[in-house]
Order: sequence, then C-alpha cells, then structure tokens
Amino acid sequence: MTPRPVLVALIATAFAAGCGSSSSSDEDQIKETTKTLVSSMKSEDWGAACDTLSKRAQDQLKEAGAQIKAKDCADTLKKAAALGANEELDKLEDDVTDIKINGNKATGKNGNESANFIKENGEWKIDVDS
Repeated sequence: MTPRPVLVALIATAFAAGCGSSSSSDEDQIKETTKTLVSSMKSEDWGAACDTLSKRAQDQLKEAGAQIKAKDCADTLKKAAALGANEELDKLEDDVTDIKINGNKATGKNGNESANFIKENGEWKIDVDS
C-alpha cells in the first residue's frame, strides 16, 4: 500500500474512530473538540488539529508518517495533505450527535461515521478505534 492511502485512512480513522449517561458539559466539550479538529484541518493548522487528538491517535499518525519521513503528528498531517488528502479533509463534518459517555470514554456519530473520544488530563480528545 502506498503512503497516501495509508495516511488518508489514518486521518479518517483518527477523526471518525470509535455507554451511559452524560452531562451537557462533557457533550459540549466533545462537540467543541470536533469543531476545532475540522476547522484546524481545513485551515491547515496542523498543530491545533493534533491537539484535538488523543495521545494514541497522535502516536498512530506519527508512526504512519514515518513512511513519508514526517517527524510528528503535525508534520504527518501536513505531508498527507500535500499528497492529496485534502479531498478527504473537505468532506469532514464538524457536527457530532448521539453522544454516549461512559466514564472517560465516549462515542458519537459524525455524519455516517462513528467517532470515539477519550478524556485525557481533563480534556476530551478524538481517539482511534478501541
């Protein structure tokens, strides 16, 4: 598999990766995290985009980025966009619905995709599939 499809898949997975009751505060934070990721990706603010991702998601992107000699999460996103991943980024939706929170993990729907979240250091981050 060439680096571009791998990176596009990882970007999509990092965003749309995948119960209990939840507080509106947590839901609001999850929605804000999702909006921040999408706006950061579309404005090519790669560092801010990575800040919305869990440590595990960032590590996975960094590992995939090694294929294209990227040095970190932000550099991976930048290089993936340069390789044509922008088309996928344009399809990202910034709305998350059907949020279900269970402790420090949550799931939701982003368009037709499932999304996973994890609370790290008091902040909700977008996580990869469990």
